[in-house]
Amino acid sequence: MLKPIIAAIAMLAIAGSTCVYAQQRPAQPNPQRIAATTNAHIAALKAGLELTPDQVQKWPAYQQALLDLLQIRVQRLQARQTQQAGNQQSQTPRDPFNRLGRLADNMTKTSAALKNVANAGEPLYQSLTDAQKSRYRMLTRALLPRLLMIRQRQQQRQQRQQRG
Repeated sequence: MLKPIIAAIAMLAIAGSTCVYAQQRPAQPNPQRIAATTNAHIAALKAGLELTPDQVQKWPAYQQALLDLLQIRVQRLQARQTQQAGNQQSQTPRDPFNRLGRLADNMTKTSAALKNVANAGEPLYQSLTDAQKSRYRMLTRALLPRLLMIRQRQQQRQQRQQRG
């Protein structure tokens, strides 16, 4: 007799906590925190590779290309936050073609920055030993899931905003 009551109370507690959790809005990405985290990942990548003096000479161009890519991302986040603050004050309908134009501009900027990363990183990567290449893949892969999760959260947030 006591077991069904305990099971019912446990189900209510789980269902209630799930509803509360689902209602919480995810925190806005903080551009400064993202920049600091990415800078730390870049420093960890350099330290983890244990570069030789010849390889150290190739590092600054690669690092600068990564920082340029980071800067584009931070600027985009800041612009989005400014735009969202403005949209909350004025509820004007969104123009889908304006959004497509902004998306195309963002892709163009990101494409150029990624090409710079590839061009700057290629000489460095070719000079790495097999052990360093293995560490490079491991250290850079650790960052990719975070970037994918951030993008997925942004897409989910945009879908919720479009529905509501």
